[in-house]
Amino acid sequence: MVKINFLGSCREVGRSAILIESKSGEKCLLDYGVRFSEENRLPYETDLNGLKFVAVTHCHVDHTGAIPRLYSNGSPIFFTNPLTLELTEILLKDMIRVSSYPYPFGNIELNQMKKNAHFLKNQEKVKVGKDYYITFYNAGHVPGSVSILIEVDGKKILYT
Repeated sequence: MVKINFLGSCREVGRSAILIESKSGEKCLLDYGVRFSEENRLPYETDLNGLKFVAVTHCHVDHTGAIPRLYSNGSPIFFTNPLTLELTEILLKDMIRVSSYPYPFGNIELNQMKKNAHFLKNQEKVKVGKDYYITFYNAGHVPGSVSILIEVDGKKILYT
């Protein structure tokens, strides 16, 4: 059975982070953002062994702000598009620069995130690992934003 775990964004503004795990244990993240309270800014801690990829809906840091953390000890594929990557980099650098919060990542992890970026075109279906297919669709929220269709273990999950 597919498992879905919300690592934030439930009954709060920000910290969007959804972990999906296939029957075989392969994992993916949909968004991995921060929130702007003084405590609990990062998504809830969980076992990310088996993480194949992270995909983001758009550039806002409540959806992308924690992604560099994934590159402290790993190298998942980062599915995005060119505009979202460019805007995400600008916003994350600014977040790190102006914040007094001690984020557990910096420019080294941000550069690793960029190196692991894989660009998807809208409506391009890509197989990832042995269990997943991912497809982006235009969302219209902000420039570059997408809805994400995940197909895993015979199930379809549309994240908007």
